[in-house]
Amino acid sequence: MTLTNLDVTTREVPAQPVAAVRRHTSMATIGDDIAAGFEQVNAAMETVGIRQVGRPFIVFHGRIDDATGGDIEICSPVVSPFHGVEEVYGTQVPGGTIASTIHRGSYDEMAPAYAAVITWLDEHGLEPLGPPREYYLNDLETTKPEDLLTEIAFPIS
Repeated sequence: MTLTNLDVTTREVPAQPVAAVRRHTSMATIGDDIAAGFEQVNAAMETVGIRQVGRPFIVFHGRIDDATGGDIEICSPVVSPFHGVEEVYGTQVPGGTIASTIHRGSYDEMAPAYAAVITWLDEHGLEPLGPPREYYLNDLETTKPEDLLTEIAFPIS
């Protein structure tokens, strides 16, 4: 079976220690804020000699709209707890079951993928048990926009 951008699956994810920074952003500045956040997290990890393991991701803490913006947590998975450097802190993202889909294409065209997961949750009588996450499955720097892969995930247990 081929996975399309509308197929929703569930899987277990372990709790994940991360190096993270939280930023307030808006729809107009989110791309720049994410890029600057990852640069900040990567620099802090380099300062203490810790490497990323796994794919970087964002946790969305509330809705982001044009009027008020919203908060995002920019996360790089690490093998062991990160003790923090300046604004970059260590935390653990909870594990559990996620419902997710894979979006292929530009980051500004992800609304249908979000809608697919939300519709699937509604059809299965489920509510998200935490904020949504975007896992970046390939590298923005080396991948054409139409080939970018992003997993849109909602915790459900």
